[in-house]
Amino acid sequence: MDATTYTIVTNTALHMGDLSIGVAGLRQNQAYVDAMTKQASTGPTAGLWLGIQHKPDLARALTVHRGLTLKYQGRHLEIVEITAQEVVICVS
Repeated sequence: MDATTYTIVTNTALHMGDLSIGVAGLRQNQAYVDAMTKQASTGPTAGLWLGIQHKPDLARALTVHRGLTLKYQGRHLEIVEITAQEVVICVS
């Protein structure tokens, strides 16, 4: 599957077929633990809400940071950038 990059403005959602990605809670100097390295870091984070149409049991809410890659329902999501107003995400 080809990768496509999307910009999602805070407090909105992207709808791609049955997949929904919502963005809110952007913070510029938030402490977090990098999921890959297990190291503490500080930087921009965002709340991400993932859902599949007509399957509420698959909904997920998580805090993400730049560089994080995750898999959700067969799709790969990479957080490319987080600014004060938006999240840039690559979906494949």
